[in-house]
Amino acid sequence: MTGQGAVRIVPSTAMGDVLFRITTSPMRPQAIWPAGSVMYLDHWIQGGGRVRSAGPKWFAVWGADTPRMRRLKSVVLPAPWICHAEEEMTAILLAQLRKIDPTFPETPLSADALARVRSRLRREASRGN
Repeated sequence: MTGQGAVRIVPSTAMGDVLFRITTSPMRPQAIWPAGSVMYLDHWIQGGGRVRSAGPKWFAVWGADTPRMRRLKSVVLPAPWICHAEEEMTAILLAQLRKIDPTFPETPLSADALARVRSRLRREASRGN
């Protein structure tokens, strides 16, 4: 019997979680944002949040799986080797955080940077390699 509030994980969900961990990598935010910390990110990580990265195709899969990111308390970002500008990485990070944590405050960010990074990710993910 499960207690009140316990979440029952079905085998397909558990298998998806394993695949999530295999196809993403842990990420140290300070390695991505050398200019300083992103507002609220440190607080979110101290509360148990994790930052993971994935290649373009897996980012397309996991970055859209809001329930899984919420349950695993993990935000997924594009892999650093894709070489997005710091402004673009920050824009996608803030968009992902707002998606999985409704209490995350609205912050002004560049809509242009977010549009650029999403467009580039779509192009990268559609490549046949």
